[in-house]
Amino acid sequence: MKLIPPADYISAQSRAELKVAELLTAIRSDEGVAYHSVHLPRHRKQVMGEADFVVLWKGAILVLEVKGGRIGRTEHGLWYSMDRQGAQHPLQRSPWVQAKDATFALLDILAEQSDGRWPFAYAVVTPDQNLPADAEWIPQQHIGLERMTPLALERSLDALARMARTPPDHARREGLRPMADLSIVVTYLRREVDAMRTVPDTEMLIERDILTMTDEQVDAMQAFERNSRVLVLGGAGTGKTVLAIEAARRATADGSSVAFVCGSPGVLDFASKLLSESTVQLVPVNSIPEEPVFDVVVVDEAQDLLNVEDMSRLSDSVRGGLHGGRWWIFLDPNNQTHLVGVFDDAVYQEIQAGATIVDLTKNVRNARTVVTTVQSHLGADLGSPRIGEGPGASIVQAQGSEAVRRLLDNRLDALRGQGVSRKKITIISAAADASLSILADEGLQPSTYTVNDWSVEVAAAANVKGLEREHVIVVDVTDLDTPRGRAASYVAMTRPRYSLYVISSPSAYQVMGRNALQYIQQEAKKDNARHE
Repeated sequence: MKLIPPADYISAQSRAELKVAELLTAIRSDEGVAYHSVHLPRHRKQVMGEADFVVLWKGAILVLEVKGGRIGRTEHGLWYSMDRQGAQHPLQRSPWVQAKDATFALLDILAEQSDGRWPFAYAVVTPDQNLPADAEWIPQQHIGLERMTPLALERSLDALARMARTPPDHARREGLRPMADLSIVVTYLRREVDAMRTVPDTEMLIERDILTMTDEQVDAMQAFERNSRVLVLGGAGTGKTVLAIEAARRATADGSSVAFVCGSPGVLDFASKLLSESTVQLVPVNSIPEEPVFDVVVVDEAQDLLNVEDMSRLSDSVRGGLHGGRWWIFLDPNNQTHLVGVFDDAVYQEIQAGATIVDLTKNVRNARTVVTTVQSHLGADLGSPRIGEGPGASIVQAQGSEAVRRLLDNRLDALRGQGVSRKKITIISAAADASLSILADEGLQPSTYTVNDWSVEVAAAANVKGLEREHVIVVDVTDLDTPRGRAASYVAMTRPRYSLYVISSPSAYQVMGRNALQYIQQEAKKDNARHE
């Protein structure tokens, strides 16, 4: 059975849930799919509820509440859990009440999306113990220790599904949808449950955040499952890199040898943290093997290697080549070409002709103010924003090194005064040549910048391509007339999740001002058309 997300997402502390997840995936059947940790934002009894597992199995929706360790009831009928020392800890509610409430909360949500009625049932799973029969549940609603094998669990799910389709108090239930008609349920659960692991790449890997997938990203994952060759197109901030990493991870599930290929050392370092427990091989562009050693290749930042030489080597490395092998390629063909590597439009068109195309249009990185500022001043589409307004985005102009440093120092002082950690601030140079940066010292760009004993990270736009930062100050925006200059400015200005502050040369400031005026006029025309 397929489990979404995969079992390796389950915390080691959730030992009982992990055991159930492993048993579900060991069931040798393609008839069902299980979803772990379904959040229920409109839970009937709580502000936020959760179902441990929702299993779509043989035409029914089955909700499983998992209780590890040992549980029991006092002589007064109150439920408790027992720790290793034998101490009892009261439970706020009966596990069966928890399962029932989660089930009906899910049905309430589904009812808002369709008037259909679904066969459903719920059960409590106790992987570490068997419980005696009780009037609170019927036998099908308890799955205990004796059923903790793939075959026994499958039989328990069969019994629960039969109960769901034919409740004890009805000889026949009308209007029940078969499994083929549960597409609405599948869509909702994929959107709510399917997840990608990510870490803030400005800090060490301390914790993992779970990002809910957009509908587009869910569609992309399904495209990877159904198609051998997929081209994913999207602007900065649409989630290409994290999606590529997750696709690579999942491709190893069937034992395939998988390569994650990228020319950016920063992206490869980012990916290494997320794929540390995976068999995915991280391959820099200059280390692509010249023989077919991979079953699947996943390429991120592919606009850097869409040329005859690099794609020929990539074709040699995957079994079946680019024409017959399995590959998923991610790129921004519009705004990030010509900054690093070589982009050949003819090669791009050839690759595009042999692939299923997936477009990512929703911006999942930048605050709305950042998206609007970049779109209006650079004339580049970042997709529709899904994040809130953010603290703001500003573009200022300065002539000469002294004026730039004065504005830079003032901005850093302001962020420091607002309580922003220096680890969350990055100065990004948009200079096409790092030696020409306003911050360069003897032709070398520094890795940090210090003001009042406060040091922050400095990076070139090319080195943070594909990555994100929290608060960004962009310097060296001077060249918007060449493809490389525009690409560098675009990359630099699209890194922040929260705030953006751009220090521009007067000439580039004028160009951006004209772009902004044109953007406002276009938006006004669209608004007038909507009201006609």
